[in-house]
Amino acid sequence: DRTPSWSAGVSEPLTFALPTIPEMQATDNHETNQLAGEFAELRLNDRQVVVTGLDPAGFYVSDLGAAPGNYAGLYVYYFSKPPEDIVFGAQLTALNGQDSEYLASTQLNFPTYAVNPGVTLTPPAGYVLDEATACDDNEMEKLEGSRVRAELALIPDTFTADSESFADFLDYGQWPVQIGSCTLYAESGGTVPDYYPPDHAGETLSFVEGMLKEVYGMWIFTVLDAADIGAGTRSRKGTP
Repeated sequence: DRTPSWSAGVSEPLTFALPTIPEMQATDNHETNQLAGEFAELRLNDRQVVVTGLDPAGFYVSDLGAAPGNYAGLYVYYFSKPPEDIVFGAQLTALNGQDSEYLASTQLNFPTYAVNPGVTLTPPAGYVLDEATACDDNEMEKLEGSRVRAELALIPDTFTADSESFADFLDYGQWPVQIGSCTLYAESGGTVPDYYPPDHAGETLSFVEGMLKEVYGMWIFTVLDAADIGAGTRSRKGTP
């Protein structure tokens, strides 16, 4: 029965914990994330967050406190070559920026960060994909921004000059690899320019490894080094 005073700001301050990378990334919709479109300050002070890869426009990080395949990876888009203190294995102690979904792949833009000087962590090994995971968008979402590995991956012999996948290769630099009944794509033109995938159509690669991203349901991993593409063997009379 009290008469309202219309006062504001009379409560005690409410403090909220900053989100970890997995808390920001975990979602039921593989084309978005919890904080899409927001400025995100991530919680790193009590976590072990390590640089897992670099490309010409940014870098990847992973939270070592999260289980493999549990939303632990994130791409940080720097708009140019990463600074000299961003090296493979560096530990970050602070990270924030604009959280965006670029073609359904999460990235942090306009970042600010801090590196723990002199500390090097061991990045996680590539998560080995199986057919069930590769065919499931929700399972692949858990790996977005992380290093993945496809073993005995087939470059289909249909990857020819008159195929749609070859046209995509010319436009975007991505090339198909099959894991059982699922087709994923590798991207290596900017990082391993001497490797020409059409020359290897019909080969089964011992492995191919890279950092995973999504383009509206198409899963692509960026190969960062020539060592991430294993030797290929050609099948004989349909035998793998």
